[in-house]
Amino acid sequence: MLTGLILFSMANVYGQFQKTIGATFPIVDKGSGVITPSGDFLLCGYKFDVLNLNGTARLDWLDNAGNFINPSNALDVSVSNTESGVWIEKNVFCGSGNEYVLIGDDDQGEMLVSRVTTTGTPVWTRAIGSPGSIENGVWGEMDPNGLILALGNSYDLNNFISSVALAQLDCNGNTNWRNTFSISGYSLTATFGTSFPTTPGGVGVFYITGRATSLLTGVDQLFLMQINTSGGVPSFFKLYDIVPNADDAGTCIQGSAQFGPQGGELWISGYSIEQQCPKTSNADEDGFKRNAALGKDYDVTGGDEFFNRFNFAANGNWL
Repeated sequence: MLTGLILFSMANVYGQFQKTIGATFPIVDKGSGVITPSGDFLLCGYKFDVLNLNGTARLDWLDNAGNFINPSNALDVSVSNTESGVWIEKNVFCGSGNEYVLIGDDDQGEMLVSRVTTTGTPVWTRAIGSPGSIENGVWGEMDPNGLILALGNSYDLNNFISSVALAQLDCNGNTNWRNTFSISGYSLTATFGTSFPTTPGGVGVFYITGRATSLLTGVDQLFLMQINTSGGVPSFFKLYDIVPNADDAGTCIQGSAQFGPQGGELWISGYSIEQQCPKTSNADEDGFKRNAALGKDYDVTGGDEFFNRFNFAANGNWL
């Protein structure tokens, strides 16, 4: 029985390969990754023992043919805690630059932010949490001003409502600010963010997407939130009902200056779940005036589809 192996596929000038990383039952493996400037692959994830209920975050470094450069490196922040890694981002400002920022969480209800080398040697790790809540990390980015933005969710154990959690840290792991954002009548689950169109030396802007669940009806809607990163102050919050009478969720958000209004536009991917109907993927364009300019569904007959992540190619096409 195989459980939760990481399936890793790549096609490049060196050829194509597919590789599985991980152990068999009872170990579950999961990860996300980046391509390094030298063309290698760095994966951040976790391995979890479903029988003994313990696990650890891990870092895997492979060459462009899928071979291990270094053995898998366990990133144990605390021997007594179970940790997981969910996101990895290239560090382009701090230290030598040959480092990465990792986002994750632990079984103490804390979001974890780490700065590590390619070999998994930690420079520092910070745990972010609040009494009476469970926080989990989902995404992170280093903005053009060299500041780390760590995005997650905070689940209140008293009212059972989820809010968006966002923290800004500097290169040394000092927290500039940490805020949670909520909207009356909704439980919010953040999935992705982008610091587009922040410019070096300019006022920081941050956009977040995810799903907003109505506390009254239980229906999900895709949401868009703008945060001013100079102090973590929200600028606006917008709900989108992409497919009527369906649950909508945003899964990825990217900015682009190639297509529409002056200053650029935001693109959000996600999915819709209709009652007693198949799941469909959707894509939306949102100008900075917060008006939806495009809503497009993609439905493949005979299956359920989910957009996960996307990027723009050099010619403006989606990948």
